[in-house]
Amino acid sequence: MKGKICYIVGAGDLKGQSFKMPHKGLLIAADGGYKELQKKKIEVDLVIGDFDSLKTIPEDIPVYRYPINKDETDMKLALDKGISMGYDTFIIYGGLGGRTDHTFSNMQLLIYLKENGYSGFLIRGEEAITCLKNESFLLKSQPGKRLSVFSINSISKGVTLKGFLYPLNDSRLYYTEPKGISNEFKEETGIVSVKEGMLFVIWESRDPLESISGGQKEDDKETST
Repeated sequence: MKGKICYIVGAGDLKGQSFKMPHKGLLIAADGGYKELQKKKIEVDLVIGDFDSLKTIPEDIPVYRYPINKDETDMKLALDKGISMGYDTFIIYGGLGGRTDHTFSNMQLLIYLKENGYSGFLIRGEEAITCLKNESFLLKSQPGKRLSVFSINSISKGVTLKGFLYPLNDSRLYYTEPKGISNEFKEETGIVSVKEGMLFVIWESRDPLESISGGQKEDDKETST
């Protein structure tokens, strides 16, 4: 995995989920995510939010407190803090599950990151979500694990899926037609490409972080061989 990595833990569903930091990076707790990290006895670099979920303000670590009546979500504030500190890849735990509106807003933040030149990944258990724009990405997983792709734009052109049970070749996906749902890895690696447009990519792996770490943009793969 390239770039400077920032790990963010939010207040979403972390039940039964292991938290990993296989690569050195910044660890930010977004409000109630601090409580989950405390339970796991994991030290954080800083805490950010309005503390409506956490209730109490942590001591002995940097705290960035905002008013409850604000325009930005705690997760957005955490991302912006990481960006301001020079990080460009964001691994987000606790951003899925729980309230549906929070889940949807966190998926919107993947678009926000991509549109501004950064990469973001939402992880929950064996599931991961990212956003692609005019690019090709290689993922590692296991045969039989599911993958779904959804167009964020009205039309995404040049969508190609290789290494999956149901391949696509230079196809179009529309945001009103969920035709990219419930595909499967046919091999241990798969390639998802979109020439023009943006996609949500949702996939399963026994270890999503390994899946992401093993994945790379196809352009990067070609230049490294």
